Amino acid sequence: LINGGWGNRLDVIARLDEHGADRLEQPAAAVKPSKVVRWAVVRVDGAVHWFRDGKPHMTYNDQEPIQGNYLGFNNWLSNVAYDNLAVYDLK
Repeated sequence: LINGGWGNRLDVIARLDEHGADRLEQPAAAVKPSKVVRWAVVRVDGAVHWFRDGKPHMTYNDQEPIQGNYLGFNNWLSNVAYDNLAVYDLK
């Protein structure tokens, strides 16, 4: 998930390649300095649902969901902080 990418112009859900033809994109919900944004990301079967501040933001339907137990973050050298992270396996 990319929020405010490409100069705060795009929000993206990308499967494996942020530049891939299979990515889902929309105009950015702009990232603003010192503005706290709460995310929830929920995967149900092949659908990834991204919520911002409790409201649906984007949904990506993946016919071949990636399996695994890893989660990573990157800030592309921006001044950002993450806290109150919780990850649940609801199987």
